[in-house]
Amino acid sequence: MLKQAFPSYPIAPNGTTITPSCPFTPPYTDSYVVGGSASGGGGIGWPMKSYSPQTNYLYICAQNGVQLKELVNSTSDSVSTITVDPRSSAVPGVGGSIVALDMATNKIVWRHDYQGVTDSDCYSGVLSTAGGLVFTASKGNTYQANTPGAATFGGTFYAYDAKTGSQLWKWQNTVVPGTPPNAGQIESPAATYTVNGNQYVAVGAVGRDPSDGGIGNLLTVFSL
Repeated sequence: MLKQAFPSYPIAPNGTTITPSCPFTPPYTDSYVVGGSASGGGGIGWPMKSYSPQTNYLYICAQNGVQLKELVNSTSDSVSTITVDPRSSAVPGVGGSIVALDMATNKIVWRHDYQGVTDSDCYSGVLSTAGGLVFTASKGNTYQANTPGAATFGGTFYAYDAKTGSQLWKWQNTVVPGTPPNAGQIESPAATYTVNGNQYVAVGAVGRDPSDGGIGNLLTVFSL
């Protein structure tokens, strides 16, 4: 990703070096730090992972983004930031992925890449069930919901076969034109529960409050 985003890597556009690091590394004055902010996007990040003892796979929801930070000078806390992020309708490329990692071999068994122009990234986390299902969601892009003619789309909730990765089902959240940005996104992991012997899966999303048109919570429940 770094080499694709910066042909001159490991040199940044301003001539300083690019230093791969962790989210907790403070920015330098003589180098752009990759992952120099705990709030920066990119990588596996904070979304919840899920392990299945039935498959011995770890399911990972990841973002595909790069954020570089460098202090403007040694006497200021101002930071220069460069972000390369194919997670919107304006930037092509893979925005995120859902990946199954075999814990015995440490190898990827299957994966699905989410395109920035149709799904955005994967930020919801993952739920795997004893019945052999994996649930996750692409976030969706609603930041241009107030721009006439702009391409916006809600997050999509997916169900996959835990062993093979085959897509079994999907549901897309609705973006209501004219609502504030974020309405329509899915950023939380799913939960499953049973009532009277029937199993359900629930997912929280960002919805619209019909009373005033503002952002509200939207809980959607499906029967398995």
